[in-house]
Amino acid sequence: MKGHKYTLVGEGVATGSLIRRLSRARIIRVTLIIVVLALFFVSSLSTIMGWPYSAYHLAQGWVIKKLHGYGITSFDDAASVQNLVLLSEVLAQHKIFFWLSEGTALGAVREGRLLPHDDDVDIGIFDTQLDDFVAALPALEAVGFALSDIQSKYFFKLVRRFETVDVDMTGPGHYCHACSGPCEEVLPHLQNFTQATVSNISFTVPPVSYLVRLYTEGWQVPQAHWKPPIHCADASNCLEIDPQ
Repeated sequence: MKGHKYTLVGEGVATGSLIRRLSRARIIRVTLIIVVLALFFVSSLSTIMGWPYSAYHLAQGWVIKKLHGYGITSFDDAASVQNLVLLSEVLAQHKIFFWLSEGTALGAVREGRLLPHDDDVDIGIFDTQLDDFVAALPALEAVGFALSDIQSKYFFKLVRRFETVDVDMTGPGHYCHACSGPCEEVLPHLQNFTQATVSNISFTVPPVSYLVRLYTEGWQVPQAHWKPPIHCADASNCLEIDPQ
């Protein structure tokens, strides 16, 4: 009887193990189905919405910004400098003039580098070259950039090597991300451009008056988590996050 009892226990264990294996297999199948459906939805979403970029790259740009902003991942200086160099080469080929803007300009002028605790790279282009920039997008994609977002036709976000580049089209009569307000607030300071270096590479930057306009007379003194006194609300592009 004891042997029979042990046999039943063994059969019960085997049955339980089989059920668990079947349950795991079912969970895996369901998970794979959900993943496939999610990927199909994401790949179709840009077509459904009429976006010129994929929902994947839209999400990627948003995630990168949040991960850097909350300090979960670190800003990759080397990747961002390489992005700037490639961007500069492509824009030069298309005769598009651009400048480093916002915190990117601040880091270049004040410290000769990108601010280590920034969360993206910012550049400005006059909106008179908007069509030229759109025409250059395939060339940018050819060197690894992906279009991640377009806002109100005057703002573009590019992503490459898990870092983002914000492109602020600047001109009269519309909003500029650089000042979180009308472009007229910064246009007077977008002349008499000069040069500054980022990791010993020269880039065009606005004059000091631009930095004073965005970051006040105290722009030369690093201040962590500081908001310039402009129309910022809680806009992340108005935050200067400096190294210790």
